Amino acid sequence: MIRTKYRNFMPFFERDGLFWGLFVAFFLVLSCDGSSVDEDPNIHKKGDPHLRAEDSAKKKDTEDIEETDNNKDTGQKTAQREGKKNTDQKKVVLLLLGDSLTFGFMLGQPAKHAYPAIARNLLSAKGHSITLINDPSDPFNLFQQDRVKNYVEAVESHDITLINASAPAVRAEHGVSALLAARALYEEIQITHVLLALGANEGLKRVSVSKVRSDIDNMIREVKSLGMEPLLGGMKMFPPERFPQYQEYTPDFDAMFPDLSNKYDIPLWDFILKDVALKNEYNLVDGIHPNIEGHKIIGRYFASFLQKHLLKPI
Repeated sequence: MIRTKYRNFMPFFERDGLFWGLFVAFFLVLSCDGSSVDEDPNIHKKGDPHLRAEDSAKKKDTEDIEETDNNKDTGQKTAQREGKKNTDQKKVVLLLLGDSLTFGFMLGQPAKHAYPAIARNLLSAKGHSITLINDPSDPFNLFQQDRVKNYVEAVESHDITLINASAPAVRAEHGVSALLAARALYEEIQITHVLLALGANEGLKRVSVSKVRSDIDNMIREVKSLGMEPLLGGMKMFPPERFPQYQEYTPDFDAMFPDLSNKYDIPLWDFILKDVALKNEYNLVDGIHPNIEGHKIIGRYFASFLQKHLLKPI
């Protein structure tokens, strides 16, 4: 029996019989490690998880790099060492709506090892003022009014905030409902962008491409209607030469994401699983979900995507 606290989130899970029932139950057992909302290690302080604390090792590395760069203005170097914001950077609050790939399924500690955390660490090391908010024990907690108020200070004290509200088994058809459920979040915090990284679960089951396209199209329009800017996380299906059953499905599915990106003129992260998909060394035993090494690769590509489309150079 799934615990009561998860029932509110179940509408966003796929419930297709025994297989998905066991899937969700297995995920909950693995993810419920007693942890609270994931905290950026650079902003953790006892008594208030959203106050920034200096990491002495990273600070030293940053200082060493800055001291060797004689072309940098002294005042700029001092500001970076003190953790001050990049004054050229507009505030970015990015809500991540994805499935198990963005959640970090079966990683043990997804809050630390999933690709959003990898990207956060990489961008922080480059001097960006960035934090990550998530709760892998129950992503629905992110939408609760009492929790949302705790995030405000973290958001206000950083240039870039990533809020990972992804969960296993979520489909594109659940996206609009998830946005509506997140009302408490975006009424309290000014979310500027939403990454839509859904559609993979439908692709695995070869759900009609026209249906998936329509669901993602609805999400894009809903995000725009709320005054936020959508970003699209692209996915590609199995190559037909290796999986003949996808001979007719894969070409249409793969073309869907570029088509939607062009239709709405929105940034496209071409393929979330680039250099990871179908490579045993970067995936779990199921051959579908990335392992920790796979998420490191995805995190590097995600950081580059954010730098290209949302971040100002330092």
